[in-house]
Amino acid sequence: MKYLLFLIIIIIQDCKPEHQTSDENNLKEVQINYESNVYKLLNDAYKRNPKAPYIGEDAYINIYHDLNNSYDNIDQNLLNDLLKQAKSEGRPGYVLDKTKWANGIGQFKKNKFAQHEIEIPNLHFKDSTIVDVKKFTFFTNIDGVIFNNDYALLATNLYESLFFLSLYKLEDGIYKSVGRVNYPPSADE
Repeated sequence: MKYLLFLIIIIIQDCKPEHQTSDENNLKEVQINYESNVYKLLNDAYKRNPKAPYIGEDAYINIYHDLNNSYDNIDQNLLNDLLKQAKSEGRPGYVLDKTKWANGIGQFKKNKFAQHEIEIPNLHFKDSTIVDVKKFTFFTNIDGVIFNNDYALLATNLYESLFFLSLYKLEDGIYKSVGRVNYPPSADE
């Protein structure tokens, strides 16, 4: 009789639905869709803007990356500055929480970007071990990409000397830039 009761309790425990918080659901979604979300962000972030000063310039990105370590690759001083900026602009609390960003990383299957995933004509991946990167006006490394609900962080550096951390918000299916900090600071900062 004891064994029957024990067996019934085990079966009931196994049948209980799991309740996940929205944070757990967000983390699960990020990990499942991380790679496609990274390409979506890159397509949106590098799409030509008619108002941009370098309208005729194509963007060149190092084909190699270490996105599986995105949070560790992001300069914490830049992250703190960007979160201060976001706070002053009244962004939601989850955007200001560093622990939420630390959990917003999925797994990228390869350490190389795939050109066929890019839908815009002005973004090109180049192998920095083969090409002379100095011949390009803009040659960027992607240091990190992290997602947090409808926001994303994109950490980049230009020629390993100018570091950017940009905040994007997904609005109407498009990632739109809503903040950026850089080191060294620009003249207007």
